Amino acid sequence: MKPAPTTLREACEAEWQAQETALAQERAGLAPSGQPGIDMNRLLCRTLDQAPADVLPPDFATRLARQVASERSAGHVQGTGRFELLLAAGGLAALGCAGLWAWSRDAWWLPPEALPWLLLVAAAAALAAFTPRWSAA
Repeated sequence: MKPAPTTLREACEAEWQAQETALAQERAGLAPSGQPGIDMNRLLCRTLDQAPADVLPPDFATRLARQVASERSAGHVQGTGRFELLLAAGGLAALGCAGLWAWSRDAWWLPPEALPWLLLVAAAAALAAFTPRWSAA
């Protein structure tokens, strides 16, 4: 029995070898090896070699698009974007409060050179959150 791998590279190599051994044994039609790792990989090889049980119909995407369009035209689908807007506003408010708290506690952990970038990210987030959504409709 080989010693347990000590590095990530050794662990990946050992797993790769176990998978290759299982694939070779499965293709050769050998009996189970009795090693749990190899036998699990053989079961995986066998499962992946089989065709899926349920196959989608050839016009699945067309039928689904037609169904979504009919539900949208019937008014069953409501997409105002209000939840996303409230979520973005709440996130910006939380970030702003955290920034004010850090500034009041003199816990400023960023170097002064990062301030322009921080302001740029905050401005981009605010712009993305509060600009109107344009749609093709």
